[in-house]
Amino acid sequence: MVAVLNGNLEAARQHVFQTAGAGTERLRRFDRIVGSSELSADERRAIMAVTERLRSLYSTRNDIVHSPIVMAYSVEGRRISSRLTKISREGKQRDASLTTIRKHAEDVGRCIGKMEELATELVEKYLQDHDSDG
Repeated sequence: MVAVLNGNLEAARQHVFQTAGAGTERLRRFDRIVGSSELSADERRAIMAVTERLRSLYSTRNDIVHSPIVMAYSVEGRRISSRLTKISREGKQRDASLTTIRKHAEDVGRCIGKMEELATELVEKYLQDHDSDG
């Protein structure tokens, strides 16, 4: 999408992967590129709505990726039970759920799907118009 905005695939790759740190910094850089582009206000708003949603999902992603998930066992009388727990850097244990992790992955997938849809629309609108000019 950045390549469409600035017309240069290599520059776009460098903007996203080399000059920005990671995670939310990449999203902020992407938003600045989109915000300063010649896209319509509606196009910019649609794209930034997706990056805003991705930013809101990022802390959940960090929690999933950086908190070890372990199986905790407990014995109550003659019964052994198990549950998934996440362990924070401070050593606190919290319940984890595969359902929650799957929901997060689905939320991210929907955002990526929407971004792909928007990128396709931009390619069709701007690059095909540009290609027919020359």
